[in-house]
Amino acid sequence: LKISFNKLNIKGVKNELLNFIFDNRFYILNSEMIHSVVAYKDERLCGQLSKRNYSTIIKTGYMPLIDYVHDNLAFYIDNIILYERNRNEDIYQIIELIKRCITEVDRCKRIVSFERFSLSNISICCSELFPEYKSELEEIWNTLLSCGKVEPTWDNAERYWNFFGLSSVLIKFIEDNADTIVSKKNKCNNEVLREEMVHSDICADALKKLIQKLKPVSFDIRLENICEANVAIMIDHRFLPLNDSYFAELSEHHPSLCEKFILKNKSEFLAYMPSIPL
Repeated sequence: LKISFNKLNIKGVKNELLNFIFDNRFYILNSEMIHSVVAYKDERLCGQLSKRNYSTIIKTGYMPLIDYVHDNLAFYIDNIILYERNRNEDIYQIIELIKRCITEVDRCKRIVSFERFSLSNISICCSELFPEYKSELEEIWNTLLSCGKVEPTWDNAERYWNFFGLSSVLIKFIEDNADTIVSKKNKCNNEVLREEMVHSDICADALKKLIQKLKPVSFDIRLENICEANVAIMIDHRFLPLNDSYFAELSEHHPSLCEKFILKNKSEFLAYMPSIPL
């Protein structure tokens, strides 16, 4: 008959008996018993249990308890981690939990949504598991972006893009955080990403804010695949150099914008007049 304590007052109990109970898992894995084990090992840590339970357990260094949690991880996450006030786990311990249950995507996504944290670098969240767990990692990273758990920077946008391309989730992340991204001193240095952004269906409001960070260096802009509102923004910001090629493409795909294009480039237009098909 195996004894399993649901609650245990450790005061006055001999260390030999407590070691026997705790080392051999003669207790149920619940908040009360975890508190008792941590109190026995280092009572100073008990005050953190309600806010960062897993991080506190790891900090004890007590392997019988740590292994007990890892061997019953799904139960532990559902009943203790994702409970009430436990929203301040250490970032690296959150990532460790996600890594340990990477195939249980819904549980990982619940952890991401529940905990309070922000990643300065999205790559630290299990990028080493790519490509073996590509689909799982993509769902988790999408949740990181959509839940605002990643610092909005061009660097993080590019890190995500390097793994999963310019997805609708990444575009939404950039749109929602355009003001913050623009306020950063850095810019989008990846020419291919800039090209994809320019040709994407990013909303007009975000494009207005980001356009100077997307200026092309070596790529050509294909106007046929860009909505008229975004082409108009490019013209307003003199994003498109006036030449016969762009004028011909504009005349074919967005003829209503030709006059705006000319007015924004008056001096250049006079030079190109002989070669531009009017």
